[in-house]
Amino acid sequence: MKTISGAKRVLTCCLILAVLTGCGTQVAQAPEATDTGLPPTVASVSPSATAAPIATDTPLPPTDSPIPPTPTPVPPTSTPEPTPTPSPFPTRIPAPRSRCGNGLVYDSKSSLIIMFGGASGEVAYLGDTWTYDTRLGQWKQIEIASGTRPPLVSTGAMVYDAESDRTIWHGGWNTDKGWIPTRDTWSFDANTGTWERRARGPAGGLDHQMAYDSESDRVVYFGGVRPKLDALSLFEFLSQGEKLGGTWTYDWNTDTWTEMEPSPSPSPRYGAAMAYHPKADRVIMFGGVFDYRSEEDHHVWAYDLNANTWEQMGAAEGVPFAGLKMAYDAESNLMVLYGGGHFKDGGNGTWVYRFEEDAWTKMSPEHTPGKIAWHAMTYVDEIDRVFLFGGLPNGDYNATLAEPWLYDYNNDTWEPIAQDR
Repeated sequence: MKTISGAKRVLTCCLILAVLTGCGTQVAQAPEATDTGLPPTVASVSPSATAAPIATDTPLPPTDSPIPPTPTPVPPTSTPEPTPTPSPFPTRIPAPRSRCGNGLVYDSKSSLIIMFGGASGEVAYLGDTWTYDTRLGQWKQIEIASGTRPPLVSTGAMVYDAESDRTIWHGGWNTDKGWIPTRDTWSFDANTGTWERRARGPAGGLDHQMAYDSESDRVVYFGGVRPKLDALSLFEFLSQGEKLGGTWTYDWNTDTWTEMEPSPSPSPRYGAAMAYHPKADRVIMFGGVFDYRSEEDHHVWAYDLNANTWEQMGAAEGVPFAGLKMAYDAESNLMVLYGGGHFKDGGNGTWVYRFEEDAWTKMSPEHTPGKIAWHAMTYVDEIDRVFLFGGLPNGDYNATLAEPWLYDYNNDTWEPIAQDR
């Protein structure tokens, strides 16, 4: 029994081994799958086949769902204007009104032309103060309250005192005082834009002349007129008034007027042309309006303040003796004169006077400011030009000159300066 059982066990083991051997051959023919953890590789598709769309996590809306339209902005009823960019210069540059009998000087330390007063028409007397910057070509009005500046005046005299850096105004007339010329003296400081009342000066300060003697640091004053108050016309008001011939000086530092009483002295007159010649150290005066035609003086007079003497120079042939204004051209070392005739008719001649030669030359500019009188002139050394403003054109008292002009001696040209009013 034990032998058969053992034989059975041996036979059973052989059968199991035979089965296992057959199965191993089949396993070797089929490769075993390897678990890589990667998704299965998609089988390649032939080029002719159409690729199926790949599903996404976000479902697309159905094709028949309408897409809401983008709202279109409604245009404004009117197109708004763009905000303008501020300009560094004003579009309308202020400018002074036309006038005659005004004061005009050049303040060399401030590089500004200073203008004050005058009359615009028969009754419009002015008390405004303006500066003109030749570098910018712009006027600027200095706002000064009444009572802290000279009154509304015309035909006074004004100079620039370089040592004290002040503009000096004296005299003039105004309707507030019943047409009586004022004796007031005022000084203007361009740095602070303020006027200061100073000592009263000579009587009869109307259409007199002043010049600043820089060597002596004194203002020199000559002439003037005391008007005839009962005259029937403006012309008689002046022409029949008392002509004055006194020579005075003013010292701003001590605020004193001094009557010099030189001898000999020019004959009494008003409306002369006068300016200081620094190289000659003389105050040069020419022309004016006299009492009688027999007293008319066509000579140039030169005043030496150090010696307190007037010297009569040669006569000017053909030069109008009244209505001229004068300015010293430092670059050319000569006097420039313009105008001529009385204020009833005016003149348009341009003349130069050389003191060293005691000689006159008539210039021939193509254009001029016109026939004027009672204008004002000053020389601006920064631009080497004579600056003119104001005056009565063609003797018409109600048509005062409005545009400033520049005279260039080297080119013998007058040019107007355009202004926007």
